[in-house]
Amino acid sequence: MALNGLRNVTLIQLALGDRNSELPIYGTGATATMVPRAAAWHANSPVAAIPAKRGDDWREETGLPIPRAVKIDVEGAEFGVLTCLEKTLASPLCELLCLEIHPSLMPAEVSAEVVVSLVHSLGFTRAESRARGSEIHLIAEKVPAQS
Repeated sequence: MALNGLRNVTLIQLALGDRNSELPIYGTGATATMVPRAAAWHANSPVAAIPAKRGDDWREETGLPIPRAVKIDVEGAEFGVLTCLEKTLASPLCELLCLEIHPSLMPAEVSAEVVVSLVHSLGFTRAESRARGSEIHLIAEKVPAQS
């Protein structure tokens, strides 16, 4: 924040997760993950517990408004974060979602197709995706129907 001269940003040390609890985080420095499948990259790194909240619960508790745009890049935890933000993302006020999907890091039972299907079920009617290496960058919008 200081490097970029940002004064209208508040840093909140909280992870969004699929439950209100503490979650383990693996990694050091600029690379960290909460996804056990990805933790193998950080096998010798310290594990810490960090507070986590369901996104909808946290937004309601703090009284924050529904955002117009949401960016999610959570190194394999996409499905859990999306499900904990369902009410927020399904609101017509939330018009844009930028999502990085990491298929190789997600739980075995979750595929990129499942994640994209969830995004559509939340009312995002137009979605464009591009592959970048093993990641998928998805930009989804709520576009009103033409009459």
